[in-house]
Amino acid sequence: MSFLSEKLADIQFSKSVMIMVDPFRLHPDPDNDSIYGAFDPEKEEDKKLIEEIKEMGLLQPLLVKRHPVLPEEYIIISGHRRYHAAVAAGLSRLEVLVMNTNTPEEQAMAKLAITVSNHSRDRSNPAIMAREMEHLEKALKELRRVNPERFRGTELRAVMAEELGVSTKTIARTKKILNNADSQTKKEFTSGKITQLEALKRIDKSQKPGIAEPLPQEEPLPGQLSFSLPTIERPKEIPSKQNGVSEGAAHTINRLVRITEQLELNPDIAADEEVSCIIHDLEKIIASKSKNKK
Repeated sequence: MSFLSEKLADIQFSKSVMIMVDPFRLHPDPDNDSIYGAFDPEKEEDKKLIEEIKEMGLLQPLLVKRHPVLPEEYIIISGHRRYHAAVAAGLSRLEVLVMNTNTPEEQAMAKLAITVSNHSRDRSNPAIMAREMEHLEKALKELRRVNPERFRGTELRAVMAEELGVSTKTIARTKKILNNADSQTKKEFTSGKITQLEALKRIDKSQKPGIAEPLPQEEPLPGQLSFSLPTIERPKEIPSKQNGVSEGAAHTINRLVRITEQLELNPDIAADEEVSCIIHDLEKIIASKSKNKK
């Protein structure tokens, strides 16, 4: 468990109070939808959650904080999907854990909780992770401002990587896109319309028109082996191919990118016979489908 998760757990269990409230006294935090997207009762996973709550009720309380303006009302910190599903299921009373946010540090932790409490999220989609990173970095800087000692000698990138369960390479690549991509590329990436690799290719092309920038040797992209290769420059007259990629295809590609990165970080798993057989079967399926399309 990361120090942020430990700190949040400490605040929740030692400085919070459990109560039952009318769901209409609860207000979703708009930051949650901007990161994870709106709840959709027609979406399969959201529909399933509604049915589960209808059958078993709300098994885990929502984490909330007091509304700064409206008395006896609360802003949801964690549990937005469960809240919307509970309302859709017709529950009239919800159990909530009211987090104490009296100090600047507690207020910063409440902001962090939106991403810190979402460890179960699927992070195979780098577009969602990019939005998490933006929110997490902003909240971490605020926490560092009020408690600088806790961050002494620690890089924010390392804290973010630990909290999101990814490598610092992934954080670096995503930050490169967020900091260097043009507005259109950034918008398409954070909405999931293009893959991480496509966004990086666009940045490299814009930074060095006509010549593809060589892949970094110290931090190879997923799917690139970690040994040095001679730099290969692409002639200016060969145009880069930019095919449209559907959202479903982008999601599949991003999942494969994450799997590749995990194998790079865990070479013993990459050498496992069962994993090797699965990859071999996948290669055969892709080759067969590619042949059928020709």
